[in-house]
Amino acid sequence: MSLVLFFTYNTSLRTWARTGILSREVQLYKRLLPHLGEISFVTYGDSSELTYAKHLEGIRVLYNRWRLPPQVYAQLAPILHMPVLLNARLLKTNQTSGARAALPVRRWFRKKLIARCGFMWSLNIAREYGEHTEIARRVFREEGEAFHKATRVVVTTPSMKSYVEKGHGIDPKKVSVIPNYVDVELLSPSPDNANDGRTICFVGRLTKEKNVGALIEAISGTNLRLLIIGDGPLRQELETKATRQSSDVQFVGPVTYTEVPDYLRQSTLFVLPSLWEGHPKALIEAMACGVPVIGANSPGIRELVAHKDTGYLCDTSPQGIRDAITSVLGDQAIRNRLASNGREFAVESFSLDRVVDMELELYSSLM
Repeated sequence: MSLVLFFTYNTSLRTWARTGILSREVQLYKRLLPHLGEISFVTYGDSSELTYAKHLEGIRVLYNRWRLPPQVYAQLAPILHMPVLLNARLLKTNQTSGARAALPVRRWFRKKLIARCGFMWSLNIAREYGEHTEIARRVFREEGEAFHKATRVVVTTPSMKSYVEKGHGIDPKKVSVIPNYVDVELLSPSPDNANDGRTICFVGRLTKEKNVGALIEAISGTNLRLLIIGDGPLRQELETKATRQSSDVQFVGPVTYTEVPDYLRQSTLFVLPSLWEGHPKALIEAMACGVPVIGANSPGIRELVAHKDTGYLCDTSPQGIRDAITSVLGDQAIRNRLASNGREFAVESFSLDRVVDMELELYSSLM
């Protein structure tokens, strides 16, 4: 069996490497390769993609060697990569917009397509720009086309499954839930459980919906230290805010997946204050490391966190975040419970082994 994975529109291996997620994203496919025999990635990068081949351990890279505009490259994919695509048994998108290249291939060569999405693209756009804006309507149509024309739709949470079925009218039998995964061996608790009792960690893109500004305000005037792992368009604005608030904030920038556990293990708490999420990997990674987590009571987070059991929920305001931090830091018993239960939940529900089995079961059912 051979699988072709279509990257998110205009995304490359270089993009993954620059944002520190390359090793995390390819883990699944390296584990699947011995079972499938052949896996190819269709990316939007140029010949520099070959620089990352050493990280792929035999996965083929089909890249934009012609340096075509992304929209042209996506439409011409059936011609440009015809020999490999003709022999493929299954096509799959990494995110919904990957269907821009995958759908022409499905149409030309009559291949089976898995439209996979880790977050609900149309919902995120509607939240950011407004439900009735032109961009929201366009993305909803594009998303719906991908789901209707795919052989199977894969989402990461039951709430996303419900949205696909009701919002786009997709047959429930056509929609599968396969969650995001974490490497529970790499992401494991610190043997000595050493931390300074005052360090809080955030991992993620510095964008509006992550609500990091509220977290910076929440620790203002305290002795707490905040580590911010990641980068994004709001970084400079947030650095200025931290200086004005006199908050003890360290902007670490993007780090590799293998470095993430080091930062999590030195932290007393992990806080994700987002206004919305899909199925937040960073939160699961913190749980796997045995770090007590606080998450905003927001879509995508509240479905993942059992309040005061596997994590602690709060509202999205600076005061709400501050109150939650104060409550959890002031109670050693609840920290121990959140750490233990969070780790157990991550291992049982989101281990790479479990997700590999779910993926293989899906592929077998389609063949």
